[in-house]
Amino acid sequence: RAATGTYPPGSTFKLVTAVAALQEKVVTPEWTVNDPGYYRLGRRRFKCWKPYGHGRVNMYDAIEQSCNVYFYTLIRKVGIDAWAKYAKLLGFGEPTGIDLPEEASGIVPDRKWMDSHYGKGGWTEGHLLNMTVGQGNVLVTPLQMAKYVGILATNGVVATPHFGVAYETEEGQLQKINYPRQQITEIDTSTYRIIKEGMHRVVNGQ
Repeated sequence: RAATGTYPPGSTFKLVTAVAALQEKVVTPEWTVNDPGYYRLGRRRFKCWKPYGHGRVNMYDAIEQSCNVYFYTLIRKVGIDAWAKYAKLLGFGEPTGIDLPEEASGIVPDRKWMDSHYGKGGWTEGHLLNMTVGQGNVLVTPLQMAKYVGILATNGVVATPHFGVAYETEEGQLQKINYPRQQITEIDTSTYRIIKEGMHRVVNGQ
C-alpha cells in the first residue's frame, strides 16, 4: 500500500501551495488573510476546520494552525499552473523510483488533466480550493509523502527511496548499489526556511 495505494493527502498538501506562492512571489510570508470560519466563492461557502475561524493569520500562522481559509485564498492567487508545477517538482504525479516491481504515480491535476477529465471550461476555481487542502482529484502514495517531507527537510535534496543496498556478483563479491540523488534548483533556500519554520511551530507553538 505504501507504494501502490493512492489517497487524498489532506492538509499536508497545503505546503505545496505555500512553496508555489513564495517562489512565484505571489505573496510574502507576512501577507495576511482574515479567517471567519469560511471562505465564500460565489454562492458557496468553503468551511475552515475551525468553526469560528482563526482570525487574521499570515503564512506562518496558517501552516501552524492548518488554516483552510488562508490556503483557499492563496490558491486563487497562485493558480493551477504554478501549483501543479511545484507539486510535480516536489515529487508528486510520478513514481519515486523505489526498487519494487510496482509503484503508482498518483495524480497531480494540472490544467491539461482537468480539461481532459471535465472538458474544457467544465471545471471551476472551486476544484482548486479542494485541491489546495489535499482533497478533490489529488491522489498520492504514502511513499511520495515521505519523499516530499524529505525534500523539504533537506532543502531540496531528492533521494531515491530503496530497499536494496548491495548485490552479490557472479564472482561472489558484494557490489554496492548507487541510487541517484539530485538537488532541486528551482526552489530557493529562503522558501524552505519559511516552510520549515511554519512546520516547527506546528509541534512547538509560539
